[in-house]
Amino acid sequence: MPLPLPPLPTGSCKLHLFQTFIFHNASFVDISAWATLEDIVFASLQKYTQNILYLHPWVYPALPIAEWENLKNLFRIYMHNFVLSLLVPYYFNPFVFQCATGCDLYPNGSYTKFYHLAYNAHNFLSFDVDNSHWERREESALAAQVERQFNNFTGFSVTLQHLLNVTCVDHMKKFIEYGKASLERQEPPVATVFSRMPKPDQLLLVCRVTGFYPRPISVAWWLLPTPGQMGRALMQCRGMPTLLIPG
Repeated sequence: MPLPLPPLPTGSCKLHLFQTFIFHNASFVDISAWATLEDIVFASLQKYTQNILYLHPWVYPALPIAEWENLKNLFRIYMHNFVLSLLVPYYFNPFVFQCATGCDLYPNGSYTKFYHLAYNAHNFLSFDVDNSHWERREESALAAQVERQFNNFTGFSVTLQHLLNVTCVDHMKKFIEYGKASLERQEPPVATVFSRMPKPDQLLLVCRVTGFYPRPISVAWWLLPTPGQMGRALMQCRGMPTLLIPG
């Protein structure tokens, strides 16, 4: 998988693009892509036509029509060149490439940008945006070859550098403006508790919390108070809390 993306400070925002390329054989590549603003999936790629699907009513009006056409054309050229460069002629088994790219905007106006590429769920290649240079993340003949090929595509690298340095943040600000209601929405959590007995003298409780926004959320198990005592938290976590109670 691409490198994990750390949580951002309060008041920050992130615009990320995710892509998956499944190379079934030399003539069939299955491509999927989707874009997120924070954790809102606001656009995706239509599988067979490769048209952009706008998943919220505020998305398409956020940018001029000409800019959407420009982005669509750039993305098609990028995918075409990406696929051609990875069809290694002397080696072929089904394989998967995954890409995570985008930019993170901070409250003080600064931003970071990134492009990570994974091969069969392992870190493979990354793009140094400031220096417009590709760097391999694993030592293998394939990684060295792809690194060399990508660094020879100077036009592609320059375009990607501009998209991440300038276009990404400019577009994010527009999407934040037009998608303000979606970003500021408040949705309460729904908790469901499951139980089972892994051993005769143990009770396993699992609490599944869904439907909440914004994220992240903190969940805790509480011990009910007894007369003369206050309740107390048994455990607190930020995922799916599981509690094992001995008999």
